[in-house]
Amino acid sequence: VWTAHVNGRLDYVNQRSCDYAHTTRERLLGDGWSQFLHPDDAERTLAVRAHAFRTGIPYEVEYRLRGGQTSRYRWFLARGMPVRDDAGQIVKWFGTCTDIHEKKQAEDDIRVLVDAIPHFVWIMRPDGSCDYCNRRWCDYTNMTPQQTQGDGWLQSIHPDDRKHTLAAWQSAVQTSTPYEVEYRVQHGTTGDYRWFLARGMPHKDDQGTILKWFGTSTDIDDRKQAEQQLKESRENLRV
Repeated sequence: VWTAHVNGRLDYVNQRSCDYAHTTRERLLGDGWSQFLHPDDAERTLAVRAHAFRTGIPYEVEYRLRGGQTSRYRWFLARGMPVRDDAGQIVKWFGTCTDIHEKKQAEDDIRVLVDAIPHFVWIMRPDGSCDYCNRRWCDYTNMTPQQTQGDGWLQSIHPDDRKHTLAAWQSAVQTSTPYEVEYRVQHGTTGDYRWFLARGMPHKDDQGTILKWFGTSTDIDDRKQAEQQLKESRENLRV
């Protein structure tokens, strides 16, 4: 638990913070706590905090902190909330840092398994925007994870299939019903298109609120080619 001045500098941390860092409260106050940030997380974390303190908007960010005794890093979820006076002016910030290390490790293990599945695997947010595509999708489409975010994944769908693909997806999101559609996906290197069957299911909490959408896209190009050949053969026989 921590509190900070309106400029973001800490003016209090609880004893648990001191115990984890294995240091004195004085060393953590101000900007002292940031010396325990993982180097790979420091720039992103400090940017999120700076934006929050500048705009007065509550913030949430995940980062790794070094334990003072073990020198090992663990993942934490930090949340900060401004407290305002009667005039609406921020007078203080209150926040917490929650250990989520086991959760992050479990997520990493799941992603390793997901990347090994011989299908495209994707996760969508409740509003229908893309949150995650597995490595197999990124390797096939030659897209980065960042490029798939939001509606970015649609750029790899055949132009003739985008309209009905998006319409089917939006209908599923609006009605909270399972999603199924066929579309062609472009290979990022060759430019060729192959047919895929996409299926998605909403994951809901106990109150029925959708938390995420989970789905797969399976290569059905060989089946589609066989169907086309059979159709052409029947047409030839009728002629």
